[in-house]
Amino acid sequence: MRFSRFLKFTTLTLLMTGALVAGDYDGLLKVVLKSKPQWKSGAAMCSLDMNQLALLDLTDAAKAMGLNLVVLNVAAQKDIEPMLQTMLRRKPDFIILMDEDPLLGVKTNTGSRIIKMSIAYKIPTLSITQAGLKLGALFAVGPDTQGKVLGNAQVAAKLGVSLPETTD
Repeated sequence: MRFSRFLKFTTLTLLMTGALVAGDYDGLLKVVLKSKPQWKSGAAMCSLDMNQLALLDLTDAAKAMGLNLVVLNVAAQKDIEPMLQTMLRRKPDFIILMDEDPLLGVKTNTGSRIIKMSIAYKIPTLSITQAGLKLGALFAVGPDTQGKVLGNAQVAAKLGVSLPETTD
C-alpha cells in the first residue's frame, strides 16, 4: 500500500519535471519534417552527464514523428573520437547537437569539433540554440530562438543544401 503511493508520487513528479523541458526538440524535428521530408535518419551523441529528460524529449519526439534517431552515449573523454567517427561513417541525414550536454555541448570544444567534422562529411548539424548556430549548425530553432527558425547561409552553401524557410 505504501509503495503504491510512492509510485504514484514519483510518476507525478517525473511528469511535472518533464513538462519543463518537453518540446525543446519537437520544434526542431518539425522543421526537419516540413522542410526536409527526405531526411529520415538522424544521430546524436551525448555523455552520461546529459540531462536525461532532454534526451528522452528528443528520442520520444523523433519516434512520434517517424524519424530514425541513433543516440551514441559517450562514457568518457577518450571515447569521443571513436564515437564521433562511428557516427559520421553511418552517414545520417542530420546530426543533432545536444546543446546542453556538459561534455559535448555548445560550451565545449567538442561541440565545435562535432560540427566541423560533420561539415567535412557533408552532414548538417542542427541545434536548439543560437550558440549552436554560431558554431556552425545549419539551422536552429528552440526556446533560445523564441521558436523562430534561424538559418546559417554559409553552412548551407558549404553543404550544398537549402535552408528551411527561416523566420529571422
